[in-house]
Amino acid sequence: MRKIGTLVILLLLSVSCGSEKVEETAGTAYATVKFDLEERVAEALKYLESLKGLKESKKFVDAVDTLEGFLKGTHSDVGATLRALSYLERHSKFIPQEKLIQLKQLVELLVSYRQPVVG
Repeated sequence: MRKIGTLVILLLLSVSCGSEKVEETAGTAYATVKFDLEERVAEALKYLESLKGLKESKKFVDAVDTLEGFLKGTHSDVGATLRALSYLERHSKFIPQEKLIQLKQLVELLVSYRQPVVG
C-alpha cells in the first residue's frame, strides 16, 4: 500500500513540475509496484493450488476456484470473490489466519487497482 501511495505522489510531482527526473523515478516506482503485485499474486495462486489437494467440501473447492479466477483475472465478480473469502474465513480449519489476511488484502488491492477511474 505504501508503494502505491509513493507512486501517486511521484506521478503528481511529475505532472506539476514536469521534471524528466521525477518522471523517470515515477516510472521506476510504477514498475516496482507492478512487479511486487505480480509477485504477490503468483505466490497466492501457488498457495491456492496447494489447497485444492485438501479433501474438503465442494463449497470449499468452489471458493478456492473463485479466488483463483479473480487473481488470474479470468473473472471480475467482486461480490462472488468476497463471498468466497468470507466462506474460507468461516469454514476453513486448514488455512492459517495470517494467510487469510494476506489473501483478503491482496483481493482488496486488486479490486481498487482494477476499478475504472470515473472523472
